[in-house]
Amino acid sequence: MQNYKNYYKEFLGIDEKELKVNKVNIFKSEYRVLPICQNHYFPIIITQWNNIPIISCLEEYFQLFQQKEIKSIEDFKKEISLDIPDIQWINYKRYAFEQKTLSLQTNSVPLDLDLYLKISKNKDISLLPQAHRILIEERKLFVIIQENRILSQAYESDVFSKSGNISVNTFEQFRNKGYGKEVVKGAVNYSLNHDHLPIYMVKEANIASIRVAESVGFSFKSNECCGYLKK
Repeated sequence: MQNYKNYYKEFLGIDEKELKVNKVNIFKSEYRVLPICQNHYFPIIITQWNNIPIISCLEEYFQLFQQKEIKSIEDFKKEISLDIPDIQWINYKRYAFEQKTLSLQTNSVPLDLDLYLKISKNKDISLLPQAHRILIEERKLFVIIQENRILSQAYESDVFSKSGNISVNTFEQFRNKGYGKEVVKGAVNYSLNHDHLPIYMVKEANIASIRVAESVGFSFKSNECCGYLKK
């Protein structure tokens, strides 16, 4: 399975030969143009690597700031807001599942195409918009179902550098019942079976989702300030 540090170094585009200890480091990364969960684009990620401030960004932003002296993260944020006034910021936490296990015990079940087609006829059923695509691609969506109704669902949404991002959604009326934990365990098993390092990225303010990650066995790895453009 992929080593977390190797994954994160590639994900951020870090060139260790260019890494400077006493300055803000800016690197370009091909992953900044790729969506997370087919929906969220973060052309800038501000974080740390071995306690060194790191800015990972698109090629065009990297070129923009190559000629500027950036003394701090706050300087960078002020400068980029002048060049790109539509930039917005949101704080995330990144977790990784590094436990050595063959399989987690879970009450979730994989949603297959036949079951999807059956329950999707019920207009009261909520499904991820991309559920059909996931199943057509022969990937797995893990669900808790009661009385032909989906309560919670999770899946490996993206694979970056042999690491799978776990996405989870529990419908509001069924939260705080442990369903999220069960479907996340199913998605983690899927990632492990494909030799992917499971990754869990969650908004800093989403305490319930953080509890799910930690209860499954994910360990905290980094705080990230993610820049995105208003639509």
